[in-house]
Amino acid sequence: ILVDACASRHNCKQETKELVEITQFPVFTTPMGKGTIDEGGVGGLLEDDPASIEKLKKKLDHGSSVSSRFGGVYVGNLSHPEVKEAVENADLILSIGSLLSDFNTGSFSYSYKTKNIVEFHSDYTKIRQATFPGVQMKEALQHLLKKVGKAASHYKPQPVPKVKLVNTPASRDSKLTQEWLWTRVSSW
Repeated sequence: ILVDACASRHNCKQETKELVEITQFPVFTTPMGKGTIDEGGVGGLLEDDPASIEKLKKKLDHGSSVSSRFGGVYVGNLSHPEVKEAVENADLILSIGSLLSDFNTGSFSYSYKTKNIVEFHSDYTKIRQATFPGVQMKEALQHLLKKVGKAASHYKPQPVPKVKLVNTPASRDSKLTQEWLWTRVSSW
């Protein structure tokens, strides 16, 4: 699952979260999609809020959360090698809220090996080469959630890259590089 900015802009965070939890598919985000899914496991935890702490305990008691399936930030050729390999070699890509721009795609360097791509957009859905105008992302995801549970029960979760990000400061004399920038952004 590849999550981008329009998933948040079109209020599909909950549907995306549920899709990850039900399917246990690995989930990645783009730079502009950061913050759309729970990358760290404590999403919304407030130290002085007992209800929030109870919510986290229940989440941990029930096994995996979205964050346990989070694989990293995908930026095409600028991605961490393990993230790039996992996304580009996936058998299926569910792209939710894609916003293709030079910034967001590593200068348009996305390169999927599969033709099994489903794109959920605000006002259409695309499956492989077929475009379905008017099939909106939120409604399509809600219908998918109703159907996918039983089918997903047979899925054996694939390993998710566990990328260790090194947040190294840049020296005053060195040039800022894309590699340095995306490592920093990915660690937030």
